Amino acid sequence: MGMSKPRKRVIRGANYVIEDESRIPQVFEKIKELRHHEITVGIFGNEELVKKAAIHEYGAPKAGIPERSFLRAGTLKYKSAISKEIRDNIGDVVEGATSVQDLLEKIGSVAAEKVAMYFDKIKEPALLPVTIARRKDKSKKPLIDTKELRDAIKYEVKPKK
Repeated sequence: MGMSKPRKRVIRGANYVIEDESRIPQVFEKIKELRHHEITVGIFGNEELVKKAAIHEYGAPKAGIPERSFLRAGTLKYKSAISKEIRDNIGDVVEGATSVQDLLEKIGSVAAEKVAMYFDKIKEPALLPVTIARRKDKSKKPLIDTKELRDAIKYEVKPKK
């Protein structure tokens, strides 16, 4: 999205001249561009992994699988860290040092990293003894049988519909 030129404003008085180049139109353009995009953190593409993630995210009571939210809970847990990333970098976008797309990518990357950190910390609800016995390494850690689900946590930046 192209930037318009700064609007030059001149104020003259009896003994002074003030020249001001307002960048407000550019700031509004950047805000508009930010508002027209969204960042989604999740599991994408592999249909089997998407189903597995949904089962663990929401639980499957009929199958005896309890809810172990990692996407919603992880995003909520690290909401302030993600917000801090936005606050720390929005000035660079306004100043023109960073593109809107680069900021969105950076936020998405941080958000996916934080969700993966949360995923690694999940301990409850505990696994059933039968599930532990089925595992090759006999690990008691929920959701980390093959690390395939954890490694599939990604982000996407897309225009809003």
